[in-house]
Amino acid sequence: MASTLLYDFKRSLLKPVVLITLVFFAIAGIGVSLYLVHLSGIGPSDYENLNLLALCYHSVKNSFITGIVFNNLGEPLPNAEVLVMNDGKVVNSTVTNSQGTFNITIGYPLPLNTSESTPNISVKVEYNGLTRYWSSVSTQYSGTGFGALSSGVNYAVIPIINSSELWKFSVYSPIIFPNSSESAIAVLQKFDDHLIILSSDNLTLELGFLHNFSEFNSSSPLPNKKVVNVSAFKPEIVSLDIPNGANSVVVEYYLPSSPILIYGSRSPVYPLTYLGHEVLSFYPSALAFYAGFFPFVAIYLAYSMFANPRSNGTLEFLLARPVTKGILYFNRLMANLLTVLVSSVIVNVVAALVISLYTGIPIASYIIIMETLGIFTNVSAYVSLTYMFGGLAKESKIALALPIILYFVLPVISFLGSFSPSMYWLAYVPPSVLESYINDKIFNISQSLSLLGSVVSAALWVTVPAIIGYVAFKKEDI
Repeated sequence: MASTLLYDFKRSLLKPVVLITLVFFAIAGIGVSLYLVHLSGIGPSDYENLNLLALCYHSVKNSFITGIVFNNLGEPLPNAEVLVMNDGKVVNSTVTNSQGTFNITIGYPLPLNTSESTPNISVKVEYNGLTRYWSSVSTQYSGTGFGALSSGVNYAVIPIINSSELWKFSVYSPIIFPNSSESAIAVLQKFDDHLIILSSDNLTLELGFLHNFSEFNSSSPLPNKKVVNVSAFKPEIVSLDIPNGANSVVVEYYLPSSPILIYGSRSPVYPLTYLGHEVLSFYPSALAFYAGFFPFVAIYLAYSMFANPRSNGTLEFLLARPVTKGILYFNRLMANLLTVLVSSVIVNVVAALVISLYTGIPIASYIIIMETLGIFTNVSAYVSLTYMFGGLAKESKIALALPIILYFVLPVISFLGSFSPSMYWLAYVPPSVLESYINDKIFNISQSLSLLGSVVSAALWVTVPAIIGYVAFKKEDI
């Protein structure tokens, strides 16, 4: 039976129409990824492999910028060019050192009179053909009093952040008040397994990772705590592994050698990066055209492998050989289902690979697996329906037409159930119910489907029609 199954699978998979369809599905995977980028509205600045983190600070005589340039893995980039411009003209430039850091003088003192006009200062970083740009660096004293007395800076401190959206968490604390006369700015960004920190004051940071933020108790020590000491205006890159399953990070700020908490913040942790969290939520929508078109291809494939050969007498010729109806029926059914599975894997793997190569978002293997499972069970139901009607009727057009009709009718029945709470079970009528449940759980789409009901419905749609079709096919003459 294994050899005949392999033979039928080859016949199913290697049919010209199927091979063309598989190529189409690979192209569809590319289309899904590009459409995903379009739906999410992201652009090159959201994923380019170049990042700038800096602080601009002032004195009466001059204004300065100190910062760090790094890639999307959190690794410092030496020899990146940093340019300060006034109205588009370069007024000063430098390159980053081996640690990716830089210090540069803007060359314009801080106007002490707020009525004075200020130059239009911007910062640009260039590295290997990539550019990060920050416009409108303020050299005007705002009167807010940012800056830290303990670090010797008493004037405005302005954060400059232009980076990709790939961080797993980002914390920007604009003002920290140790007391009424001091304040500071601290910026933290997480890239891969590195934490990039830049502060305008000498600070001690304590970071704790939580698996459930609701369990956080501010009076208790931070769980999985990591302590980092930061010097003012000295960019730091530290290694920081996030514990498996952690979904929140709490950052507490202290002055060195002081037990008094001066500021605290909390940010979510995104296993697939922040950009992945934003972009992949559109995955079901990007996949919708493919998922909607695929059942028609599968119905035709099942029709050409079973219903039509039965109608024109081809199966009668095959049964003249030493093969039973059961082997013939289930071999062809399994061959069709394997082809559906291969097609589902192709489109999801190609989509995931392209989006990863295009944006740097890590490949979400669990999304590939779950979306493939959802599409496979949905489309397999229509394959089984085609075999069922092919077994019940010798007229091949019936086996082709009825599954297509049901494809449009079943979702309507499910939709009607939404108008009556007592008819909630109608939501489990369509073969796509498991796919809907998966999308709900992965992407938090608002639905009230249960796992048990979804799995049972999907399993029944695949198995029951197939069994009915076999019983009818076995009893009837070909």
